Amino acid sequence: MKKILLALAIVTAAMVASCVKPYVAPDNKIKLKSAKFASDSLILTAGTVYQVDIKCDPDNFDINTLKWQSSDTTVVAVSSSGSVDAKKEGQATITVISPDNLISVSCKVFVVPPAPACNPTQLTGAATDIGIGADGSVFITGTDSVSATGGFSIRKWNGSSFVVLPACAAVRVAAGPDGTPWVVNKSHLIFNNPGLNLIWNQLPGTATDIAVGADGSAYIIGTDSVSATGGYSIQKWNGNGWTVMPQCAGVRIAVDPHGTPWVVNKSHLIFRYPGNGVLWEQMPGAATDIGIGADGSVYITGTDVASNTGGYSISKWNGYGWTKLSGVSGVNISVSPQGNPWWVDQSHLIFKN
Repeated sequence: MKKILLALAIVTAAMVASCVKPYVAPDNKIKLKSAKFASDSLILTAGTVYQVDIKCDPDNFDINTLKWQSSDTTVVAVSSSGSVDAKKEGQATITVISPDNLISVSCKVFVVPPAPACNPTQLTGAATDIGIGADGSVFITGTDSVSATGGFSIRKWNGSSFVVLPACAAVRVAAGPDGTPWVVNKSHLIFNNPGLNLIWNQLPGTATDIAVGADGSAYIIGTDSVSATGGYSIQKWNGNGWTVMPQCAGVRIAVDPHGTPWVVNKSHLIFRYPGNGVLWEQMPGAATDIGIGADGSVYITGTDVASNTGGYSISKWNGYGWTKLSGVSGVNISVSPQGNPWWVDQSHLIFKN
């Protein structure tokens, strides 16, 4: 009797196993139930080739029978095996379709330009911060303490060296579109000097960082801590004083040509404020400083140590993420009107690309 029951159990198990096999059509081909890309989007550098990863159900479906399409073959071409060729900057959608045309899934592909060529030039002098105006004026705060309460010397680039400006000291510097230096000193006081005169104008308020856009919009990071993880208030110059910006905090700031502030907060997160009632938008990546040129080029110093003497990696915004520059590092960064980064490294050396 036991042998009969054992035989029945074996037969039953075999029948159950046969019930869970993938559906096989009359033409003896396994049908696709579903498909999924490993990611809903890809960011590729122009000139690179990438093999797309796609998961199929059942897992023994013949992926070689899938059909591939690109919405714009001038930007992205895709082979019959899912090899993606990023041809030029732009975006396109790649779609995979089942042999019976009943199932299709898509993935957005963003093609970004290659990293800028990096041929840095070291400039004379040493600095702790750097700022560049839309007119090309370049200012630094030096390493020579000239005031116990003010900080370091303020210097302007004359094409071959940095010349000391009189009667002021600072720890952070920015430049307006007309070449006016705006500074924050060691005591957090704010000054500017429109005519590069002997007398600097003290502005109301206190700050820890300052930035001026190509349109003249001036912003500061305040001294009032509004978030344990975010940092200090963000304020905009209104001609007479500083208006606090809502719903964000930061420790470093830059301004794009349209007057849009980009900030790095205490947790190294990056945000920008589109305006028009829109909330602050968190950008990808992490940073320690940020700079924006009059042409809209945005650069950051990252959080990954690229050099023990130089500091952090330097990356450029590509529209979707950050493209890292090879072989350079810094701690403070600014950008020329032509979109070229200038930076100060951890050893206080000054470079431009």
